[in-house]
Amino acid sequence: MKKFARFVLAVSMVAAVSIASGCSLLLKVDPQCEVSSDCGPSLTCSDGLCVAPADSGVDGGNGAPDDTVAWVLSYFEGGHEVNNDSLHLAYSTDALHWAELGPGAPEFQLTGLGTNHIRDPFIFRKTDGTFVYIATDWTLSNNDAAYWNNPSSNIVVAESTDLITFTNPHLLHVTSLSGPGGSAMHAWAPEAFWDPEQSKYGIIWSGNDTTGKSIIYISYTTDFATVLNPVPTVFFDPGYSTIDGTVVPYGGRNYLFFKDESNNDGQPATGSGKDIQVAVSPNASLTPGAFNRWSPEYVTRGSAQAVRQATEGPFVLKIRNQNLWYMCGDFFLSNQMGCWSTTNLDADPSTWTRLADSSFSFPAGTSHSNAVRVTQPELDALIDHYGIVRDYKIRTTYSEAGSLYYMMHSWYHGVITFEGDTAGNLLPNDDLWRVVPGLVGGDPKNVSLHPLSAPAGYYFRVDSANPTRYPDCSGGDGANHHAELCTLVPLADRNHLTFVDGFVDTTTFRSDATFKMVPALNGNASMVSFQWNGDPTRYLIHSHYQMFARTATTTQEMEDASFTLEAQ
Repeated sequence: MKKFARFVLAVSMVAAVSIASGCSLLLKVDPQCEVSSDCGPSLTCSDGLCVAPADSGVDGGNGAPDDTVAWVLSYFEGGHEVNNDSLHLAYSTDALHWAELGPGAPEFQLTGLGTNHIRDPFIFRKTDGTFVYIATDWTLSNNDAAYWNNPSSNIVVAESTDLITFTNPHLLHVTSLSGPGGSAMHAWAPEAFWDPEQSKYGIIWSGNDTTGKSIIYISYTTDFATVLNPVPTVFFDPGYSTIDGTVVPYGGRNYLFFKDESNNDGQPATGSGKDIQVAVSPNASLTPGAFNRWSPEYVTRGSAQAVRQATEGPFVLKIRNQNLWYMCGDFFLSNQMGCWSTTNLDADPSTWTRLADSSFSFPAGTSHSNAVRVTQPELDALIDHYGIVRDYKIRTTYSEAGSLYYMMHSWYHGVITFEGDTAGNLLPNDDLWRVVPGLVGGDPKNVSLHPLSAPAGYYFRVDSANPTRYPDCSGGDGANHHAELCTLVPLADRNHLTFVDGFVDTTTFRSDATFKMVPALNGNASMVSFQWNGDPTRYLIHSHYQMFARTATTTQEMEDASFTLEAQ
């Protein structure tokens, strides 16, 4: 069996620098085939790749030969800030392990549309090869409880040729039907497909009728600027509430994965509600009403599954040249992802195998995601533009009683301690840092640090706007985690203590949270030092178990400002 892609990743200090800038990742495509018989049914061998003559709905192309090499994941992040409720991107070559693109800030964020919040982003390649981005319009309120009484009957739309520049953001009105109590009907979780029989695009979305029942509707369009049927058509209604539909064409039929939403008042071990089911059409037609539930069973529930969790937002990926499908969904109550696999789409949904959590990885905070295929040049351009994100432990040169010490954070400020030290409010993952392209750009060596135990959008920084922000020295040890912060650390250094704070889009914050990754001050070629953007004479340095940005003039200070990046 031939692999369809591989990673070549250097692990030296120089590579660590270029990883953060998105320059050192080399993706090469291994030949999949020599002759067409090496490929699966309906595929031919072209330049070493197994290609489909037309878009299968899972390998991209919409009528063009499939020269794609990877998927790009579109998602929003759990949380309630605008930068969370925006478009985030990641990529994968195996459909299971996803590398985040960009520095944690969104790749595209609305400006001037309501409160600029979106949810449930979906990216689709149109028949002309360009992309359209659609999402749930969450802009009618500030993402609080009032939203549920103030639904939007619009979806958000933007266009892109490269997933780097997004143009013409607008709201597309898909329904004037009434929802519960005469309120507007909401339009949730939009997804799109090309209907070749009708030569138009179908946009399926979830609406709530006057009784509160959720139904999957379809609106048709040729340009994503207007809909052709102002009164939406029912696409799928099994007789109970359903949302989050996604269509997978395969083998001359279409499969509809959806969330059973019939139980909204708890999560029983058995019964209906809040799990993923499957419906299927009798042929290749995408005619509304043609889908019938394949089985009363669920992909995400049953004796073959581990502990059950409520699941939504399914997306399905076909592994090219194999009879293998993955379905992943959002454990929305715990803000985690789960994945399942099958070798037969026509098998009973309950026979899908739940994958061990250790067998896949998503960016922190991934919520309600989907994926689109991209070519090697498109992927190269995305990585060059956004950079890629990697996770590290940052080890100091200091040790105590045989224990290595790592840079961590205490939710108040930066500290160093040994792994497993849960005293002083430290969390088990406080030693894990996501090293991302710097919030201040212009230099490929600039990086910013996101602690993985903190919510998405938090960064490690020096608070230059509030230089006396440190524990009250009259209060003893307390939040300091070490009294020496007040008794032995000079005031000038104490005023450059490090903190973990939520992102604020200002020049000051970006500078405070950006560090240039440079050769280690102690001269060790396998290590790095972090020069603070806010004052290039200062480096990240530990002293008396605390992390500061301070000058390093003595041999010991240069040693204390040198770190080893342990890739995770």
